[in-house]
Amino acid sequence: MSKVLKIKRIKKAIKEDKNIACECYQMAYTFYDYLEILRLTGLKIIKGDFDITKDSLTIGKEECLLPHDAVSVSLCKTFGIKNMATADTDLDNIKFLKIWKP
Repeated sequence: MSKVLKIKRIKKAIKEDKNIACECYQMAYTFYDYLEILRLTGLKIIKGDFDITKDSLTIGKEECLLPHDAVSVSLCKTFGIKNMATADTDLDNIKFLKIWKP
């Protein structure tokens, strides 16, 4: 089954069963609670903007990256982030980033 069909089935299940929707939102709240703890202990959460997404087009094309990877690289470039922890091998060849494998 393709990813698109899986996503459509998940969306349908969420719309048809309010318990599934409530469970999904509860997990999202748990995730945000975790982020809040990290933020309070020093994690800086950065925001993207139009210029970053525009820059990601150039980066994505030059590095042959998926759009979400290109946005991540553009954010790192814009905010001077030189280290990234990721298991994503698509980012291994980004010259200015030091990739840490979890």
